[in-house]
Amino acid sequence: MSHRTAIILWAAGAWVTPALMAGALGWSGIWGSGSAFGDYLIPVPVAGGALHAPSFAVALALAAAWPKLGEGAAALIRGGVCGVALLGVALLIDVGHLAQVVTTDLPFTRVRWEENPLGLFLASDGLWLLAWTLGRPAIAVRLLPALGLAVAIPASYLALSPAALPQAREPFQWGRHLPAPGPADAVRLVFTRLPVDHPAFREQARAFIGDRGPAGNVNAEAMAFLFTDSLENARALGEREPLTTLCLYQDGTPERWLPGRGDCFGDHQTFRDRLNEVGSRLPRSLPGDVRSFLIVRELCTGRLDSAPAASSPHDEFCGDRDLDALRDELVERYPATSLEDWGIPGAGP
Repeated sequence: MSHRTAIILWAAGAWVTPALMAGALGWSGIWGSGSAFGDYLIPVPVAGGALHAPSFAVALALAAAWPKLGEGAAALIRGGVCGVALLGVALLIDVGHLAQVVTTDLPFTRVRWEENPLGLFLASDGLWLLAWTLGRPAIAVRLLPALGLAVAIPASYLALSPAALPQAREPFQWGRHLPAPGPADAVRLVFTRLPVDHPAFREQARAFIGDRGPAGNVNAEAMAFLFTDSLENARALGEREPLTTLCLYQDGTPERWLPGRGDCFGDHQTFRDRLNEVGSRLPRSLPGDVRSFLIVRELCTGRLDSAPAASSPHDEFCGDRDLDALRDELVERYPATSLEDWGIPGAGP
């Protein structure tokens, strides 16, 4: 087989391998649409193949020039190619998870892999180029520098990347949700690197929560944020007790900081609780519109003119309801004696 034919066959195999691997693994295209197989095969700017073209071109040029290289250059290039291939493998590793394992108590269970096209292209092209160079024996005296280069490239990435990742230095990270005592309550764990007695802890913790508290949550009127220094406990079912608890409320109740696993809900009544309580006190025999009026009257009297619109579930419930207009509608539907019996005095003519 001629050198030219061998290069053509090698190039064909090197080009299609990443596409075949990504397609077999179920990866999606670079822009998130369709299968990666077809996307990686097309070397145009709008397709994933465009990202493969640079490393493929370098590998093809080195493969074509390989027979003409001197022993020293060949040894260093082989070491560099090995390092680039290992770098590609490293890019496929979920380094963020690895950083958390190194910097927290999160246990290491397995290597997690990511859909990283660049890593796949570098690893594939590097391995294909290494296979191309196997026919040329390595010179022992050149082996040590080549091995050093092969190890230094991926090692530098793995050593520097975790320190630069947010997961390795952010003071707070979200944990899992926990069961809450009521339908309008919510509980969530938060991992913190800051000691809870740090002067800036509370200010930074409040800034981290931001609009994820009750003010920005349509489903929760009261929320408890439990801070722990164990990422394993924050994400899994650990048994370590939280260090402190932040209680936030949607109805304007001041926030509270409680030690350990504080109870944010036992002595606080949400609007939903109050709505259910008011409704439960009324006779079930009342007509629906009468029940609605009595509930609105009790919950919204004195609030309609003073509360800002849609600032809480209570304000949203009261809204711009007109109690006089609602009462006038009942006057037209029911006798005055019935209205007085239902607790709506002064409704008669």
